[in-house]
Amino acid sequence: IVPACFYVKEHRNRIFGITEDNRIIFSKEYASGFGVSFSDSFYVPLDGSLDDKPTALGSAGGDLYIFREKSIYAISGDGPSKTGTGSYFTPRLVSNTIGAIKGSPTIYTDSGLYFQSINGIHRIGQNGIEYVGGSVEDTLGTSLTSGSLPGTSIIKDIIEDQHTKTIRFLLSSKVLALNTEFGQWSHYAYSTIGDNTFSGSASINNTVYLMTSDNELWSEDKGQSHLETATYMPLKLKTGWISLNDVQGFSRAYKFAILGKLIGTNKFTMKVRVYYDYFDAAPLDTYTLDVDPGTTTKFQFRGHITKQKCQAIKFEIYDEADADSLYANKAGFSISSLAIEFGAKKGIYRMAESSVAFDLNAPSTVTGTETYVANLTRSIGDSSSA
Repeated sequence: IVPACFYVKEHRNRIFGITEDNRIIFSKEYASGFGVSFSDSFYVPLDGSLDDKPTALGSAGGDLYIFREKSIYAISGDGPSKTGTGSYFTPRLVSNTIGAIKGSPTIYTDSGLYFQSINGIHRIGQNGIEYVGGSVEDTLGTSLTSGSLPGTSIIKDIIEDQHTKTIRFLLSSKVLALNTEFGQWSHYAYSTIGDNTFSGSASINNTVYLMTSDNELWSEDKGQSHLETATYMPLKLKTGWISLNDVQGFSRAYKFAILGKLIGTNKFTMKVRVYYDYFDAAPLDTYTLDVDPGTTTKFQFRGHITKQKCQAIKFEIYDEADADSLYANKAGFSISSLAIEFGAKKGIYRMAESSVAFDLNAPSTVTGTETYVANLTRSIGDSSSA
């Protein structure tokens, strides 16, 4: 009699399961046309299973990963034969700091083995264990403070859709998608399911199927698409802080240059905002460029930097609708390169004397020496005369 299992995974022609009493059992090798059979002696010994219970399993090539609450182990080998001779190698420790939530789905792809820990989405790949869910941390939610996950943050299933080159992470009411080609995240929300929740998913013959809590089966129709033509959708790119001479190093920035490609046929306005020295509440400079894709498919322009003595620079590039253009076919632009001309100086960033000394008796609210922000608008083409 096979004991009740809360988790089942197929691995190298065997069925592995985690029982309710926290044991890892496995079947004999199965063959087509024959039922799966088990033996009382076919189990994986685990030390400390009461303090660190097994939670999930993952099949990755020749290895079976055993996820526990606080750690990860892996076993390899062919296992015992049908007569009971032979065995798997002793479980080897993969991590003693990261585990998986109970019942976490797993999937093995070319980039690695994906699973959900108490802190988010992780991947076991060539570089070891990687945290890949940082970009969707707010959407998924973590339990760094509470110690447990809300139901809406638990991943119910993971599938790979080769048609869209995405790995789909199914939640109760939406789907998170990781594009394997570009490493970018997105999420899908479905209004058609009403008050129901998702319970499972599958990708069969390049079609994605979703099952709901009321036992309905839905499929994605990739033949349908929707083009929003009533609202202008701007493209906005924003860099992180670019330190020109290490953190707090002294440098002088002179110019910047942007190289890109125009897409579409309609006119639009491109704007470049420049922020300085870790102050991003408002830009110090704003540059404006009127773009006509009908005359050229490429653009390259440069601008002079007004605050040359600085520690770091951040750029924000976006487009705005042209009053004479229609919304349809307004694809916009793509950026190929952003270059900065600067010179590194010796020492750390130089500040005014009032910014160097600290008064222990001063109030808790400190106002910096530079309290004004000016917005400058320039026409960008060749701005060397500016």
